Amino acid sequence: MLQQDDGKILVGGSFTHYNYGGPNAYATSYFSRLNSDGTLDTDFVDLIELGGSFDQGVFTICKHSSGKIIVGGAFSTYKGVARGYILAFNPDWTLNTQFNTNTGTGANSGISKIIELPDGRIMVAGDFTSFNSTTRNRMVILNSDGTSNAAGNAAIGTAIGPEPKIGISDIALQSDGRVVIVGNFQVWNGSNRNYLVRLNSNLGLDSLIGSNGADDYITGVSIDSSDRIYLCGGFTQILGNSRIYFGRLLANGSYDSSFNTTIANPDNVVYAVTPADGFILIGGVFLNYAGKSRIAAINYNGSFNSQISNRLDDWASSPNYVDNISLSPDGKKINVGAFSIPSAPYSANYYQFWAVDARSTKIFETDSAGNWTELCEVDRLLSGIAYGK
Repeated sequence: MLQQDDGKILVGGSFTHYNYGGPNAYATSYFSRLNSDGTLDTDFVDLIELGGSFDQGVFTICKHSSGKIIVGGAFSTYKGVARGYILAFNPDWTLNTQFNTNTGTGANSGISKIIELPDGRIMVAGDFTSFNSTTRNRMVILNSDGTSNAAGNAAIGTAIGPEPKIGISDIALQSDGRVVIVGNFQVWNGSNRNYLVRLNSNLGLDSLIGSNGADDYITGVSIDSSDRIYLCGGFTQILGNSRIYFGRLLANGSYDSSFNTTIANPDNVVYAVTPADGFILIGGVFLNYAGKSRIAAINYNGSFNSQISNRLDDWASSPNYVDNISLSPDGKKINVGAFSIPSAPYSANYYQFWAVDARSTKIFETDSAGNWTELCEVDRLLSGIAYGK
């Protein structure tokens, strides 16, 4: 999910309909746009799907500083033309011929993450082992025009290698241009790196975060305004320190022993940890974290934030989990990818909450008084919920 400057919201996923089975149902496959009030932008759908659409899901959306919009996912064709899991549009939603020509055959398997680096280069990660018929192990660096960036690809080298059943799950940028990469891997360009690696702005390996990393897979990484690094996943240690399912590193990459020392650990895996305005949200499959299930809030000093957690308390009635939390660019809306929705109404005060629901497949929003409004419905879970530049 990516919010445009005009307030309209790009959504990608595995859906094939808007408001499926309800009034004003509309066929729209894998990539669509909502108006700022949550209604479907049918003009956009008719434009983007004129003559055909994607053959599979769109899971990552990147708005490049040049204005083009780059999407990646599980699709291999768009309007019947082979696209290799990556495609770029111009701001007017015509195809960006230069970028799409330069990426050639694209990836040989799915793409999970596309981000723009501070210098305009593009980092692409996924399950692929080649890109444009050249060996690229789960990551490739492109110039802004889609050509291969020789220096960047030389710097990342073999990346996480060709071994099966490994991959990159998330990427985050620090303000100085360093790149934090997490996933299910234990090698980076021939050096031992357990589930966590940080690259310098030139994409060379940063030795300040060593080989220790974590003792098991990492699902998510996020950065706060002080450049501190938040990690979550199935681990029980970070950099050799006991840390159950989520934790924090200082901006320099050292372990932050002061974080979250006053609350018992969650009882199961954390899938998402997201710094917000004045507090930190965590989501996952846990059933008990300070008495809360699946989603909770803590303060930046590590203490429990009961005010925000209690507003989210109705998530606890769900038998499922929260696997994605992100913020709108203004930080005032919290986007939750999950398998339930809170009951309504209850007070949300300053914050608006969006909920993407995979069971009844509805998207809801609260106003400042806590009143819930159904905005739209899709027939499958929206995936890859993340705001871009």
